[in-house]
Amino acid sequence: MNRLLSAFLILAFSSVLQAQQAVKLSIHGVSEAVSAKLQENGDRLSWFSLQGSSELASNVRVELKNSDQKSGDRGRAAVKVDRNAQGKYDFKVEVEVNLRRVDPAKPIDYEVVIETILGNEVFAKGTQDFAAFSKPLVLDGYMWRASNEKMMPEKKLCLAFAAFIENTELRTKYTEKEGQLKFERDDFELFLKQEASAEWRKFDQPLQGALNNGNALALTSSLPSWVNTSLPLFVRFSVKTPLGNSIWGEYTVNPHEYRKEHRAQHYTAKPFNPAEPPVFGQVTPEPAPQTDNTKEYQGIIASADQLFKEGKFKEAGEKYTQASSLKPNEAYPKKQKEICESKLMSPSRSGTNPPKREGTK
Repeated sequence: MNRLLSAFLILAFSSVLQAQQAVKLSIHGVSEAVSAKLQENGDRLSWFSLQGSSELASNVRVELKNSDQKSGDRGRAAVKVDRNAQGKYDFKVEVEVNLRRVDPAKPIDYEVVIETILGNEVFAKGTQDFAAFSKPLVLDGYMWRASNEKMMPEKKLCLAFAAFIENTELRTKYTEKEGQLKFERDDFELFLKQEASAEWRKFDQPLQGALNNGNALALTSSLPSWVNTSLPLFVRFSVKTPLGNSIWGEYTVNPHEYRKEHRAQHYTAKPFNPAEPPVFGQVTPEPAPQTDNTKEYQGIIASADQLFKEGKFKEAGEKYTQASSLKPNEAYPKKQKEICESKLMSPSRSGTNPPKREGTK
């Protein structure tokens, strides 16, 4: 009994210690200097709601580690980050990080990051003691993603879209006809239109960025000069399939959600045209079998010519029509059909030899 009680007390004490080994960071907005730089650059912090719900996706990233560690403990949170009337970011959000690798008795390196729509990062980083994390942090750094503090922020178009068909029935039909949803970067095409504009513009720059699993492209390319990042942007992307069809999607990107991944809604047999979007639900037709009908055509022509010689113009005309349906590009049966019709209209129906076809003696 005493052993069981001791084990219980040890477990309870360990749980208390473990609960205490957590850091709660309180992030209080963005510094005035960084807010001004964001506005000057046409940039803004990125956030969006999960599809089909009002729940926000995580957009705040935190990492803590001791100076002798390559990687430490991480935490995430979600916050709606819009500018206020003065153009500043004054949000507040708390992120809790459980310490599993980090030693709280040592100084702790911290980094708090929120991504921007143009591929940059707003952040706060430094080193402080465990107790000092009770003080609020302000994001006061701004740099290009995956770079260093000395580089100026860049203007990139950061859009993410996936050639994964949302509609289960259409996705099943695609798989039955064409196999896996796996493509090359060159199979993707992108069209953009600014709000209040009637013109769709093809994105003619090379589509750069990560191609994940052959069906999701995280595009990072130079921002076109005509894009106004304060207005919604309409996006259509298409992917050419192995059978020459198209998978495509259409969505609206709000000023703060460029980085949200969108999926395709359509699988169509008609080649994609941004000016004339195909009807939803159209699927790939079965390919028509390719057969050589030359022998059949020659046999019907021979029979038609014989009927023509015998003056049986009605029957001959029907045969010439039949031959035309097999080879629509051949001129001979069409001309013979016209002669048959003129003969039937003429008072004289005496037999006559048909004109020679090219290549005959």
